[in-house]
Amino acid sequence: MIDVNEVVSFMGSAKKVGPAKIRDHFQVSKKEAKLLYDAANMRLKRIDGRLENTKSIDNDELEKNGNKLKVVGYCTKAKALDDLLKEFGVNRDEFIIEKIRFNKYDQSSSFTCGQIRADMRPKVPELCEFPEIKAIRPTYKAPLKAAKRSVKKLKTALIVPDAQIGYNRTDVHESVFDPYHDFRAMDIVHQVAQDIKPDEIIMMGDMLDLPSFGKYQQKAEFYFTTQPALQTLRVFIDDLRAETSKLVYIYGNHEARFRNSMIEAHIEATQLRKVDFKKDAPMTYSLEYYLGLDDIGVEYYTDYPHDEYYVNNHLALSHSHIAKARSMATVSAIIENDPHISRGIGHIHRCEQATKTTYKKGKPVTNMAFSAGTLCRLDRTIPQSGTRQNWQQGFATIQFEEGDGLFNVNLHHIEQGKAIVGNKVYESRYDAKKMSNRIGYKIAE
Repeated sequence: MIDVNEVVSFMGSAKKVGPAKIRDHFQVSKKEAKLLYDAANMRLKRIDGRLENTKSIDNDELEKNGNKLKVVGYCTKAKALDDLLKEFGVNRDEFIIEKIRFNKYDQSSSFTCGQIRADMRPKVPELCEFPEIKAIRPTYKAPLKAAKRSVKKLKTALIVPDAQIGYNRTDVHESVFDPYHDFRAMDIVHQVAQDIKPDEIIMMGDMLDLPSFGKYQQKAEFYFTTQPALQTLRVFIDDLRAETSKLVYIYGNHEARFRNSMIEAHIEATQLRKVDFKKDAPMTYSLEYYLGLDDIGVEYYTDYPHDEYYVNNHLALSHSHIAKARSMATVSAIIENDPHISRGIGHIHRCEQATKTTYKKGKPVTNMAFSAGTLCRLDRTIPQSGTRQNWQQGFATIQFEEGDGLFNVNLHHIEQGKAIVGNKVYESRYDAKKMSNRIGYKIAE
């Protein structure tokens, strides 16, 4: 076995010693010569003091850092720790050994290199000076005053969907009226109007059911229920009108029944007005006349299904004539057919909302369609409606900017006479006896 120290001596005595000269001098293979050259070259670097923070005695190391002491010894033969400490003049009795490791490296088939590493600390620690720790004293700076921003004031609209106000006479010989509409749901809408004081209230059509003016087969209990229905709607309108500066009534297909029945019976009667020489007076045979909408400043749109009311330039409201059987199918069809403007509709008695994004000159534009539900009863079907309809009670509120501004629609579901708007739960206060006194007809409890 060739000692690496012999190679170190040979390299130190000769000039320009490389692996080839080591191979020829020590008669070893080319591979072993290269390994001996690398090992000897490393020792020469250590002897030259090229490793920082290290004191070298031959190829061994001693490193001290505060109260930590580390010794490392390299050898081709076994070496005891005491021998290593003796080299550096370290008294073992003054130190505690924390960790010791013995490693062995096979450098080649002809020689092996060993290593011993020991981490120690003194039994009596040395006092060390540490820098003074000072408290951080942040410099206080008064907060900058926020720049004044011009914020557009949002307006609020309350959307009142189909109420289908109408009655079924429980006994044709008695004047007791059982409603198709839900007084509890209507009362919740009134309570919300009282709280939020909307800038606009929009009634989305089919506020009346008018079964005796329809095309379907009539029943005896439908007859002579139109007057109490009209008076009930007027009471509801009066309650809402008191909470807003603008009330809009968009006619639906049920309101159109009233007009169409007269056209079929006597078309000229549809154009008759009271003789008071007011050009803008409503037609005598019209719902706006019987409800007295002009007298209380209600803005009404009677040309069903064509009339639309614009909340702002981006949101149009109408009763609509489209009705699909499946949930979400109606609003999806509306937004697919006309994706360039947002729409709110009535007619389908469901709470639905759909959105679609199109692109104008590469920029995304999102529009939506929604339906706010109904205020009619779900526990009893209205005439000719079938049974167990997929309907939902509800209404909507809209926050909007005028003109080309933004808007946001919130749908509010009504469940068994209760609804949540904002952080408040609204519960119906409906009293059948009090309502009977207000409209002048006895309502079934």
